[in-house]
Amino acid sequence: MTARSEKLRNERLASCSAFATALTDLKRAVVSLWFQRRDDPESKGTRLAWIEADRLGATAEAARFNMLLLLPESSLERLANDAFDSIERIGRASERADLIPAEQRFSDAVKSFIEAAARTLR
Repeated sequence: MTARSEKLRNERLASCSAFATALTDLKRAVVSLWFQRRDDPESKGTRLAWIEADRLGATAEAARFNMLLLLPESSLERLANDAFDSIERIGRASERADLIPAEQRFSDAVKSFIEAAARTLR
């Protein structure tokens, strides 16, 4: 492998990793927001949780765009979008019983993305 192709592979790997990390951070923030909204929808804590979730959403979206610039494979794009979109279901869960399967769907979507990215980067 040439130095240039190894550098590109490392950049692709880093971008996939940054995207997965950003998604995980976003999921944590959305779950925290979900609990804040349930406990006290008008509190300062809820407003701060909204701000944090929004900030991390923008970070995850930027990481996705960066990754797609480096890895323009349609299968990875679909899996990345599925993982990103699965966050929305967590935020829309109406009760705790809905939150658990939404979190599982997120975990499954991220796992599918990571497995496909790993195959692509081998």
